[in-house]
Amino acid sequence: MNIEQAETHLRRMLHDAGFDAGLAWRVYQQFAEVPVESGGGRECEELWFEAGDGDPDKGWLGYFDFVRVFSQYTENDAVWHEMITAHFAGGPSVQLGLRATIHADLADLPAWFRAVELSPAFRSGAGFEGWSFEVRSDTC
Repeated sequence: MNIEQAETHLRRMLHDAGFDAGLAWRVYQQFAEVPVESGGGRECEELWFEAGDGDPDKGWLGYFDFVRVFSQYTENDAVWHEMITAHFAGGPSVQLGLRATIHADLADLPAWFRAVELSPAFRSGAGFEGWSFEVRSDTC
C-alpha cells in the first residue's frame, strides 16, 4: 500500500475498533507494522509518540499524538516527509503532566511500545476522556 492508502487504512482500523485513546494506541501498534511504500525506492521511516500540556498564555492546545513519518526522495535526492498522525487535542487548560517525545527504534518495536506505555505522559493522556480526535496527514 502507498502512503495515501495507509492513511485511509488507519482511519478504517480506528473506526472499526470504536476507540478511545487507549484503544487507539493498540490500533496504532498494529498500524506501525503494516508495510507502506515510501517514494524514491529507499525506506526511511520513523514512529513517534508525542504529548504536551496546553499553554493558556500562548493559546497552545494540549495534545497526545501517535505519528508515523515517511521520507520521500526525488531524483535529485531532495527529501521531504509525510506524516500520518492519530492526533488527540484538548484545550489550552489541559494540564495532565504531558511532556514526551519518544522516537521508535524500528529494529525493536516491542521495546518502543513498552517505553511509550511506561511513560507518565502516556499513562496520563490515555486516561483522559476530554480529547477531540482526528487522523491527520501532513508534509514537511
